[in-house]
Amino acid sequence: GAGVRLGDQHGRVVTYRIVGADAIDPGKGHISIDSPLARLLLGKTAAQVAVAGAETSTADTGLRIIAVRYEGA
Repeated sequence: GAGVRLGDQHGRVVTYRIVGADAIDPGKGHISIDSPLARLLLGKTAAQVAVAGAETSTADTGLRIIAVRYEGA
């Protein structure tokens, strides 16, 4: 699964690992590849901005992608 580090306009940084449905663990930041946030991030690269809105049940927020790392890379 891909690890993704995101930053928001308030300077908060979070890291998620996009995993299959059998490996979901919100406490560890492991989110399903089928989740709205993961779908929003698919195909994006570092330095791009993804806009989370209604599809992620959050306020319109620009999420800057700080880094993308693939397991084993």
